Amino acid sequence: MSETHGTPWVDELLSDTRAVVRGLLEEPLQPLDDLKAAIEGYRSAIETAPSADQELGLALIDGAGHLLGCARCEATHRLVQVAVRYFVMDDDGDDDLASAFGFDDDVEVFNAVAGELGRDDLLITLDG
Repeated sequence: MSETHGTPWVDELLSDTRAVVRGLLEEPLQPLDDLKAAIEGYRSAIETAPSADQELGLALIDGAGHLLGCARCEATHRLVQVAVRYFVMDDDGDDDLASAFGFDDDVEVFNAVAGELGRDDLLITLDG
């Protein structure tokens, strides 16, 4: 795994996503229980958003839950936190709940983190 602050994996993200991810890498670590609660709290927002790609949003919830189990040290905890925080934040690349394409940037970040953690089995594909 790369150093989280060396972040070569971040350089591979789309440009509008990189700055947000770099900011998230600098945040203090949050307890895993708080991250889990954030994921579950976002579930109802996804399920009640008529314009959102609910299937993709729920796949991200499932995947993020699996990533929590990968947080075994500070470095992996930080990566998992980036994926979860990016997913549940309102001010990321696209408004997740307002568009059928709102989760595309979240999938990009999720997949980058899953790949960095060696969890290619969790990668999410976008249809279309």
